[in-house]
Amino acid sequence: MNYAYPLFIGFLVISLNCFSQNVVTEEEVYELETLKSQADLDHDFSDREELLNYFSRHPIYINFATQKQLNRIPFLNEIQIKNLLVYRKLGGLIISQYELQLVEGFDREVIDKLIPYIDFSTDRNKQPIMLPELVNEGKNTLVMRSSGFNKPRDSAYLGSQTKLLVKYRYDWRNRISAGFTLEKDAGEPLLRKAANRFRGFDFYSGYVAVGNSTDKTKIIIGDYHLRFGQGMAIWSGYNIGRTIFASGYIRKPQGIVQNSSAMETGFMRGAAASINIKKFTVTGFFSASPLDARKDSAQNQILSLVEDGLHRDSIEMNRRHNALLISYGGRVAYNFDVSSIGLNVVRGNYSIPLAEPTALYKKYALTGKDFQDISLDNRIVMGKVILSGEIAMDQTNSIAMIQNILYQPVYGTTLFISYRNYAIKYNAPFGNCIGESGIPQNEKGIFAGLNVLLSSKLTLRAFTDFYHFPWLKYRIDTPSSGSEQQIQVEWKPNKQTLLALRLTVKDHPLNLPVADTVIINKVENQHRFNIRLTGRIALGSGFTLQSRGEWNQLQQHSGTTEGKLFLQDISWKSKKDKFNITARLALFSTSYDNRFYTYETDHRFAFSTPMLYGEGKRAYLFGRIRLPRNQTFTIKIGSSFKKTTTNSTANINQTTSADDGTTAQSTPADSWSPLDISAQLILKF
Repeated sequence: MNYAYPLFIGFLVISLNCFSQNVVTEEEVYELETLKSQADLDHDFSDREELLNYFSRHPIYINFATQKQLNRIPFLNEIQIKNLLVYRKLGGLIISQYELQLVEGFDREVIDKLIPYIDFSTDRNKQPIMLPELVNEGKNTLVMRSSGFNKPRDSAYLGSQTKLLVKYRYDWRNRISAGFTLEKDAGEPLLRKAANRFRGFDFYSGYVAVGNSTDKTKIIIGDYHLRFGQGMAIWSGYNIGRTIFASGYIRKPQGIVQNSSAMETGFMRGAAASINIKKFTVTGFFSASPLDARKDSAQNQILSLVEDGLHRDSIEMNRRHNALLISYGGRVAYNFDVSSIGLNVVRGNYSIPLAEPTALYKKYALTGKDFQDISLDNRIVMGKVILSGEIAMDQTNSIAMIQNILYQPVYGTTLFISYRNYAIKYNAPFGNCIGESGIPQNEKGIFAGLNVLLSSKLTLRAFTDFYHFPWLKYRIDTPSSGSEQQIQVEWKPNKQTLLALRLTVKDHPLNLPVADTVIINKVENQHRFNIRLTGRIALGSGFTLQSRGEWNQLQQHSGTTEGKLFLQDISWKSKKDKFNITARLALFSTSYDNRFYTYETDHRFAFSTPMLYGEGKRAYLFGRIRLPRNQTFTIKIGSSFKKTTTNSTANINQTTSADDGTTAQSTPADSWSPLDISAQLILKF
């Protein structure tokens, strides 16, 4: 593996002197790899992807957009929104992207992100909702994806290894929308009737959403998300938690959001509505969500909830939707200028009681049928400062709170500080927040982040986080503490070139490996150090190159281990962007404990972040063809190669994560795995 790094440095020296034309942001890649490393689960950002896709086809009228409409843009904070509204009020219409530079807080990075989703038109449009317009002007998108169809059937499962996805969305001016998602995972039956269940897809999801151009009301029937405050009481869907990017420091509560992802858990099913009454926004919701649970049949209790959404054999099929969660509640918010104060109430009832846990670290977990969470959140904008936070109380009167301050003193500089204190006994089934564990329970900590535009070409990003667990955690059998620091320097000599260096240091508590007969383990503080160097450049004739070299080190009681990764991407697109090809070769040498998570280019609404460990290679080829009438066909082919290793940790099994989110078949050492093939067709009409 030593040969990879001289090649990487050599590429950077050569490529940085080449002519280029395009750069893609690292922010979404960072989010996906961070989420996967925190918990080895797949994540689906389809809700955000569909929102930005809509804005790209129907840009926001920047000269007439309300504060609520601007707040839907993920990477604008309240200070920037307020400054834009004030500038518009005093200076009139904004005529071009260059004038945006005059708005305080709109630096080069923000404007570059914003341009694809806004329109500088001066024409207001308040067209009433009428049936002919709904039929003639509505936009339809149909997505069909298949993967694993080339793999042999596994006799242990009821269905084939083919994974299927069908997704449909209708939208009329972002005022009326509807959609559905159908999915079958690898191993699940489709045409075969199993466990007294009808034939068809394993997962069905859908919604109908109605709003209006003044954003005074919104109604969703079907599957949806609720995102209020800072996530102390309720925040469904994905959560990035800690981030090095300033745009992700403060959470932007979106209220009611339709669910369009293929994740089979983590959303509400029922109805929700919000209405604006002068300066107040009132929201109410009701949900009846089916759950998968491991049950104690004798006691008729839930032992644990299963969230992987897999129903491939009789055992998994028997726990499919064998419990129900009824939840209801609402929010009342008072809005003034671009600030708000909100009161949130969430109540719920499980159809079967949650059993008393036997594991000591779960001593304060939620038990029984009922729960309740009440919270008060605030977002106050004062000049260049945003104060935000939330304090919540559950039915046992246990408290969880978080308070944040964001300060933008000068152009290109953002400072953020956050303090959190989540009680040991606090329980919020829908809680989802910043922190090491991502849930508002048993954690205290302080987080600080900094983004500074050092010059027109140089950006510094950094964060530090210190946390403490007052009670035991999974695989941590004593109260403990940890920390993480990260710093990244980016050099962008022009819009076509990026060079980024990232350093990460993390100390995390974990049990020492001991005999199974020991009830209470000793805990050590594992020290991790990671260095990543990334270079990206767009060459002439549609070619783009990207290289990444990464090294990490883990120091623990059993010794010190290292991991190395080098990957090279090359992509090409035709002049009119009708054809696009991306290829990657990744070389890695690492133990399982030093494993890497690497984002891969994938189909639209698909998110691949394979885990790489052992010693071997990973390669894939992704192609996209734009067909007539703006239809799109994409295909991806990938495979991994593993060498024989004597490292017992790395030889946990000979599997790798496949592109479709399933686990690839075990393969002999020193051989390429069976091809992971997936294809997708998007029809727009």
